[in-house]
Amino acid sequence: MARVEDILEVHKNIAESLGNRMAEFEKQLKSTSNTEGNRNSLDKLASEFKEFKASVWNILDLLRTLVTNLSSQIDDIDNTSRRNALLFGGIQEAEGENLVSTVLGTIQVLMGIPDLQPGVIQYCHRIGSKSERAPRPIVVRFNDLKVKSLIWSSKKKLKSSPVVLSEFLTKVRQSLFTKARKRFGITNTWTLNGNIYIKLPNNERRRVTTQEDFDECLKMFPSPSPSSHSVVKPASSALPRVSPSGLPDASKKPLTRRNLVKKQ
Repeated sequence: MARVEDILEVHKNIAESLGNRMAEFEKQLKSTSNTEGNRNSLDKLASEFKEFKASVWNILDLLRTLVTNLSSQIDDIDNTSRRNALLFGGIQEAEGENLVSTVLGTIQVLMGIPDLQPGVIQYCHRIGSKSERAPRPIVVRFNDLKVKSLIWSSKKKLKSSPVVLSEFLTKVRQSLFTKARKRFGITNTWTLNGNIYIKLPNNERRRVTTQEDFDECLKMFPSPSPSSHSVVKPASSALPRVSPSGLPDASKKPLTRRNLVKKQ
């Protein structure tokens, strides 16, 4: 099944090809001898070509609008399906690991939420290709949106730990989020329920879900603001990794922060 990105790429190639061919035709038309005998024919041909050119561009613009709208709808559906999910980075991998226990241990000990049971997790697994340089992130889907929201609201407690918590964004929104952070600064860009929010230099807050939304922000403020040079938290690969062995088993009484440090 073709992806929307592939369809847009084909559309772009067709537009470029037609544009080049029409430009070449116009060039030849202008270079044709303009004698009295064929002047009327050339004028008529030029008029018909102008109408044809306008018609082609209108059709291509319509197709692009339809595909863009379809892409936006698909992205919205994908985002809705991820609302109950979070991404945990910086947790070291281990052979035969019990990811449910590992994730619950992180939440209980590092985030100070001790009452969660394994049943709150619908599923969890690592994503991406395995690498010796950095542990793969863990995507965790919770059964209840309230539980996910509670954990997300407690993410600041991970600030001094190697664990990085983020929302499980769609590919489109992850790309927009990365660009927004680079352009408007780390502290001025955040996500909530899969939506990207930007605090603009005039203190206006904008919700961004599409490239068009982001382009509007760039039109308002084309030059980088001083706050865009905020200090970035080091990537999880550059931080000490949390070992699953240092986290409590979900079936046992949660460890205290002091005991966790001793085990590490």
